[in-house]
Amino acid sequence: GVITCDVYIGTADPNYLQPGYGYTPLITGTTNNYVDLSPGTLQRNQNYKWIVDVHDSSTGQTAKGFLWSFSTQNTAPVVEVGPDQYLWLQNGSATANLTGSVSDDGSPAPYTFWWELVSAPQGATVVVDPNNVLNPSINLATKGKYNFKLVADDTDLTSYQTVQVFVGETQCEATQEKPDYVTMVGDLNDDCYVNLLDLKMMAEAWLNAHAWLGNKFAQ
Repeated sequence: GVITCDVYIGTADPNYLQPGYGYTPLITGTTNNYVDLSPGTLQRNQNYKWIVDVHDSSTGQTAKGFLWSFSTQNTAPVVEVGPDQYLWLQNGSATANLTGSVSDDGSPAPYTFWWELVSAPQGATVVVDPNNVLNPSINLATKGKYNFKLVADDTDLTSYQTVQVFVGETQCEATQEKPDYVTMVGDLNDDCYVNLLDLKMMAEAWLNAHAWLGNKFAQ
């Protein structure tokens, strides 16, 4: 016999008591294993359900199809950036090497992306050029906090992530800006070194304390 198919599509749950399940027939009696969808058949951001019934002319029987589904929902591009950076000025500047990645479902159009400067220290001059590469290098000549964001747009939805770059005068200042920084034991002047200066401060504090005690005893 001849195998033919009827294809039905809708957005609601099927009503098995109605002809065609209450769905719109896309095609009936086709011998193809595919259905061409004319423009305007599907709408964006919609969930669809479809059923294929199969007829066998040799037996006159119809096999009711399973319920299938698909979605035309668009999802925003997924943007990821590298961790915050802590730099210090060397020969008058610091170089931030930003890193990022973007992925998308390819709908409704290929995505574009770019880096933007969100904020910078007062008076700082920052140029992100080129800004449409994932891993740009940026020269920073002023100490302080800089915030950059990587933006991706698929012509329908936009997403972004931000990253902070801190530039200190010295390596110690940059290190102290880290959220997990803990002062070293014995670093009394908090200069990231334990040396004779710290010993001098400890000795002065010890002498001052004992001088105060000596005065108390004398009284």
